[in-house]
Amino acid sequence: MAGLAGITEKLVREPMHPRCLTKVSATPQSCAPNFVLQDLKGRSVDLSKYANKVVVLHFWATWCEPCRDEIPTLIELEKQLRGKPIAIISVSLDNDLKQIDRFFQGAKPAFPILLDPKQKLSTLYGTFKVPETFIIDRGGRIRDKIIGSRYWLDGVTVNYLKLLANLNKPDK
Repeated sequence: MAGLAGITEKLVREPMHPRCLTKVSATPQSCAPNFVLQDLKGRSVDLSKYANKVVVLHFWATWCEPCRDEIPTLIELEKQLRGKPIAIISVSLDNDLKQIDRFFQGAKPAFPILLDPKQKLSTLYGTFKVPETFIIDRGGRIRDKIIGSRYWLDGVTVNYLKLLANLNKPDK
């Protein structure tokens, strides 16, 4: 595991959003389990910090051919939705930082790339193949689990995410 020996993670059975009151599970309509993982620079990223945003939680790997086709559309989606209460979080199952660097050829996306080399988070979320994506609403509830590759720029998907961003607005 080149460069990943010191990766720390924190997986909890608590909801990512304090107001999500249903059971904590990685299934649609349940509260998304919170976690803390490190990004490519070794910084801790806590899912609960994204409470009150729609989260596109994307699991992938550099060896996954469909992921190679899908990641560019996620990068473009992030650009289109910038400034809206929507966040894309990418979770790599790779165990080699150099592979990830080569994958992006030095042009990493603006959204965080988190590291799950032991696949503990993907196991918690019930991810059994990649790519898989969870759509989490602003209240911390999983709205969808998407298995397989997707073209993220189609109008239906973009409008769906915008609609979710306008629902469950936080109290002021």
